[in-house]
Amino acid sequence: NTEWRAKLSAGLEAAGIKAWPSACNFVLADFGTAEKAKAADAALRARGIIARAVGGYSLPTCLRITVG
Repeated sequence: NTEWRAKLSAGLEAAGIKAWPSACNFVLADFGTAEKAKAADAALRARGIIARAVGGYSLPTCLRITVG
């Protein structure tokens, strides 16, 4: 998890997406707006990648992406 969490975070940051620091098995990706987060979620799902919307935690601009 440590290795791939860092790689995922670096990839998100390189794409201009904020990746919040994490010591868990997931990365919290901040897309800046709720609309961008929803579009990213749809694009990821279309590729078979399931991310978790976290609007219920007052983070509507973010997706939780598990490293596994």
